[in-house]
Amino acid sequence: MDINQVLKQLDELFAQHQIREVEPFLLEKMEAARRLGDTGAMITLLNELIGHYRETGESEKSIAACKQVLELMDQLELKGSVAYATTLLNVANACRAAGLLRESMIYYQEVKEIYGRELESSDFRYASLYNNMSLLFQEMGDFDSACDCLERALSVASLYEEARIEVAVTYTNLAASQLKNGRIAEAVDNLKKAFSNTEDVFFFYTNILQTATAQKGGERMGNINEQIAKAEEEIRQLQNKKKKLLNQKRGEERKIRTHRLVERGAILESLLEQPEQYTNEQIKGLLETALRTPQAQEFLRRTQKPNGEN
Repeated sequence: MDINQVLKQLDELFAQHQIREVEPFLLEKMEAARRLGDTGAMITLLNELIGHYRETGESEKSIAACKQVLELMDQLELKGSVAYATTLLNVANACRAAGLLRESMIYYQEVKEIYGRELESSDFRYASLYNNMSLLFQEMGDFDSACDCLERALSVASLYEEARIEVAVTYTNLAASQLKNGRIAEAVDNLKKAFSNTEDVFFFYTNILQTATAQKGGERMGNINEQIAKAEEEIRQLQNKKKKLLNQKRGEERKIRTHRLVERGAILESLLEQPEQYTNEQIKGLLETALRTPQAQEFLRRTQKPNGEN
């Protein structure tokens, strides 16, 4: 199965706001992948189903898909791999959305253990993990731990110039947790960092938070709770904007990957006489054999760039 083409079609459904068509589309492709025995495609599609069900609030279906993908990866002996951890992070998010907070925490901790063994501490995937863990702690009312996770996420995400959106939203989430804990001055400072390029939004939050600091002892201010609620609603809107931007980013990354695959496929075919006479399995076998040669290994060693860059 050409999973890149499937994902491209899925992106088109989202772009056209055909949300009702997403589930039947994914289930149809899942059945096709099952008939083909394409387990890699099945894992990808199950992850997409988990995310879709989470976003539409269909918790039972989401958790059922979680169990299915974990069983499949266990059968394929992928447990403990980075690929397994990526799926496990998706499962943990689904459990959190379904209110299964204890299970969610267990899965997050397992992801963290795998990352600790397999990834450099500066890997951006840590930022994603800590951001998601902070949401769980917020759900649990543990805002100190949420702040700790968000600060860890910032320490990683800030290393990446291209992650400005993620950094801004993380600062905003950190401010929201600090606000819950009464850490007003720190919240103001972090909102300033988040909205350094949008001063009007920054001053909106600042005015609300400075009003909160004016409350002393038993003095009550009639509209403070309403103002804080407005601030939190703005934060939720920014989080939704982040989701949309990340989906857009994911779509662009898929387009780039698809273009790269097409180019490399054309290069391969240009080196073969009558390439159409070979099956995909034969092509795969040819490449595996060629890449095992000492000359190929030496060439790859000399030309490989750090951190898996292409």
